Amino acid sequence: MGSLNNKKIKFFKKLTTRILLNRYFRVKKSNKPPNIKNNVLKHLKRQQEMTKLEKIKSSNESSRVLVLNNLDGALVQNNKFFDESDYTISSKKQINVAQLRLSDLQIRVANIERRLTALERAVERLERRVESLEGRVEALEGRVEALEGNEDEEQGEEVVGIEPVLFNGFGRDRRHRRLNGFGRDLRRRQRRIR
Repeated sequence: MGSLNNKKIKFFKKLTTRILLNRYFRVKKSNKPPNIKNNVLKHLKRQQEMTKLEKIKSSNESSRVLVLNNLDGALVQNNKFFDESDYTISSKKQINVAQLRLSDLQIRVANIERRLTALERAVERLERRVESLEGRVEALEGRVEALEGNEDEEQGEEVVGIEPVLFNGFGRDRRHRRLNGFGRDLRRRQRRIR
């Protein structure tokens, strides 16, 4: 009877250890035996992380650091001009993160300034181009007026409103051509066709 009881105790011990291991390490039920070593290592790592976090929390409660939101990222410990609730950062890691954010903002500002300068230069170039085009337009208008004045003097007659001239190769009355102001063009065409 004693041997049977011992066997039962051993069996129940094994069962309880297996159940506890399954619950504690969350081992998946499979034919393979559970990899207890990896699970134990994971558990130890978690415990170490938790202890680290607790230490950081305790140190933060004892000493807080004030970070000013300026370009140099200066660290100031006295709280004279700013509210601590707005600028307190706990732990060295968070201070480093804040400094990285500041540097990132500086880079963004520099990029925006470069883009603004580039846009200003482009606007200046466009303004110069517009001015040059306006000058060219004025010069062309002056030339057109001068040419019209010369044509009026050559013809010796007032130019009548332009009518659509149908040119069929044989030409029309010279007087009609002169009045329309297309005398020269029609004569040239006539010569070419002849």
